[in-house]
Amino acid sequence: MAHRLLKVQAAAALLDASASTVYRLVYAGRLSAVPIGTGKKKPRIRIKSDELDQLMRGER
Repeated sequence: MAHRLLKVQAAAALLDASASTVYRLVYAGRLSAVPIGTGKKKPRIRIKSDELDQLMRGER
């Protein structure tokens, strides 16, 4: 099955959390991200939807 890539804001909305929380989960290694180019302050990333589903089910 193909991975859907979500923007940080969309992942945050699904988690009912802030974008900062999503970045913390990524940097803590609890959620994987795909880098999309580079940004000046934070690199632009996308979140794999299947991994977000696993996190929400408590499998990650």
